[in-house]
Amino acid sequence: MGTGLSFKIFKPKGRLSRYIQAIWFASINDQDPVHWHLNSDGCTGLIFNLGEAICLDNTVLTMGVSTLPLSTKTTHIMLPARCRLVGVRFNPAVSHPSVDITKRQPTQLNLSAKQNELYKNIFHTLLALSKPQVHLVAIYRWLSDSLAIICPPPNALAYTIQSINHKTALISQRQLERQFKQWLGITPKHFQRIIRVQKTLNTLKKKPFLSLAQVATMNGFADQSHMTKELKQIALITPKQYRSIICDYAKLPNQAQLNSHTDSNNQRFTSIGYSTDPEIAN
Repeated sequence: MGTGLSFKIFKPKGRLSRYIQAIWFASINDQDPVHWHLNSDGCTGLIFNLGEAICLDNTVLTMGVSTLPLSTKTTHIMLPARCRLVGVRFNPAVSHPSVDITKRQPTQLNLSAKQNELYKNIFHTLLALSKPQVHLVAIYRWLSDSLAIICPPPNALAYTIQSINHKTALISQRQLERQFKQWLGITPKHFQRIIRVQKTLNTLKKKPFLSLAQVATMNGFADQSHMTKELKQIALITPKQYRSIICDYAKLPNQAQLNSHTDSNNQRFTSIGYSTDPEIAN
């Protein structure tokens, strides 16, 4: 596996924070490709590919702009040498006009089409720049100028999504089903499962001393078997395998030392959108 991965992620503040959960940058300086696993987060996104073709699961994305579908399962991404990427991750139920929530595969946009002129302009701007700092300024300005066409969810749905994350949702089941289908394309139950798996992976990473049974109980599973089944379906990995991969990747002799493992070392095992890297002040 290549070691030349450079990855930076920023979380907007101010006006953009309602719409955008993260802006990220990745590049490979090695000759060897890097294989990455992106955990599901129930959100959509954009990728600006400024270099070599990348592969998401079985979809090849060449240089250009691609929309990322609603994330319901862990995605495998292959980053080749000389690859340069700029990405935008939307908040739940937020998307740009070209993002179709009914699609389940990444879609590369035709930049020659008139309706995609907005993406063509920012793509060529990013292509002409070389450093993440100037990329950040350009993409931040572009997103700020695009707020009028970004589709935010209704306030009631945004509140419900936040409530689901904190297990305090107060809304009728029928209304919940209708709003989720309209804005996310999945059921509330499906979204809850994605969030619970995401939180479970975070628990496994941050609390290495807990038994798997304790982790299952903490995250609301019926038992350890139920947790294992859900992680296999959504994260495509078992809890034991996930914990083992983190330890192996950090080259730690035992789990007791996992607390010293920093986020920068294990980002390939986390969701792009829920990193703890530096934020941006608006």
